[in-house]
Amino acid sequence: RAPPRLVEAVHDAAKRGTTSRPGHPVTIDAAAGSVIPDGATRRRAFHLADEDILIGGEANEAALLRVIGAARERLIIHSTFVGKPAFARLKPHLVEAARKGARVELMWGENDDPRSAGRTRTVVAAIREELAASGEDELIRLNPFSTRSHAKFVVADRGGGAPVALIGSCNWLSSGMALLEAGVRLQEPRLVADILYLAAELSRGRDGHWNELTSQLAAYAASVSNMPPMRGSNAEAAILLGPTHRDILRQACDKAERRVLLLGHRVSASARQAFLIPARTALIAR
Repeated sequence: RAPPRLVEAVHDAAKRGTTSRPGHPVTIDAAAGSVIPDGATRRRAFHLADEDILIGGEANEAALLRVIGAARERLIIHSTFVGKPAFARLKPHLVEAARKGARVELMWGENDDPRSAGRTRTVVAAIREELAASGEDELIRLNPFSTRSHAKFVVADRGGGAPVALIGSCNWLSSGMALLEAGVRLQEPRLVADILYLAAELSRGRDGHWNELTSQLAAYAASVSNMPPMRGSNAEAAILLGPTHRDILRQACDKAERRVLLLGHRVSASARQAFLIPARTALIAR
């Protein structure tokens, strides 16, 4: 069943379409509204166990392989980068998941502009050719275009039941799992649904058009969001999108009294201007 937002867009576009003779298509220009519903970034109460916190490459890899191994219906992996060695290590597990019934969707986010120096675009093209040559492109669907997102997450059902998500610093499709990766396993349906809505939005690509994958992921997200919440919550979390990351940094500048801990792979000049310098000035003033 199509998500309400898609139905709404089609109905609206149909009203603006023009009639044509039988057998001839009608071209309509549907408005490109966001897939992400208004409540998808709110704080969610959920249960977080010690084993849900993933520290280190080994822990993240083990969690990833467990999630892939349990998938029977859906497996979605989003990684900023794609590397041939990492993909080669995961490929047997992905093929096995597909043969057990899971629809495997791989998405990536590095800039795919032909003028850029990004290597992922070239690697993806080569892997897609190899999958097509071996007939495995029906088992593993590797997105041909970039989502232009730095997000790293995995979502999959557990034996056909409620899905689980992994989210954190690990580039699942390029990491050698030798770095100090940090992540978390989420089992709260509403949080997992929020991530699925994000995946649906990212699947639209640069032109913003709904496609088959967008509709499927949005429908899956809607279904998961209606699952009963976990009991015994002991934590809260929210999915941060785009500019909301900056808002969190500003809150830290305004509210921190003694210490701010900021962890990241790199610190850019813009981050220094937007956060580090203001934070230091604010802390000194207090």
